[in-house]
Amino acid sequence: MIKVLNKTKPKAKTKTVSPVGDPSIYLDPATYKRARQLMRARGIGYLCGNAIVNPKTSKNLKEGWNTLLLHLAPASLSGFNTCPFSTAGCREACLNEAGQGAIVVDGVNRCGVARIARTRFFFEHPNEFLSVIHRQITNAKKGDLPLAVRLNGTSDIPWEEVAPDLFEVHNDVAFYDYSKTFTRLGKTPSNYVLTYSY
Repeated sequence: MIKVLNKTKPKAKTKTVSPVGDPSIYLDPATYKRARQLMRARGIGYLCGNAIVNPKTSKNLKEGWNTLLLHLAPASLSGFNTCPFSTAGCREACLNEAGQGAIVVDGVNRCGVARIARTRFFFEHPNEFLSVIHRQITNAKKGDLPLAVRLNGTSDIPWEEVAPDLFEVHNDVAFYDYSKTFTRLGKTPSNYVLTYSY
């Protein structure tokens, strides 16, 4: 089992390019079945937390919004770089080790282990990963509240490049994120709002 302890330093060699999903594959229901098998084999229960179980987004319920939030392993903690412009300072202050991310039981940070598993699943099986994201968004829209989705809870992936069709398929969803990547600003779909965070 992978042990993730507080203040773990990122690995030196990392993959920095995000994979690009193929909508003809990730929107296919057969891909979702394959994805669930891969997730079970990796011990991954879910990808996005919802407003009921996530204290950070539960506040949105009071404002009349359901919210999905995806937490991946930040920077290069997983061996894949999810934050291309991270600095030593932002890695030190990262919210990855706040709240549930700070809980260590028997020397293991289970939240950190789960985030690493999700991140590796994304980079190693992008279409399967995106099929689960698509399904989670589709299911979350069935409720009475409007849906907001934040795909970069603890990462900075250019989702508008990785899965541009996801925003079109779910054009009734309000996507939002924070980003240190200045060049992404103004280049996202109309239903994907970025806030520059440096």
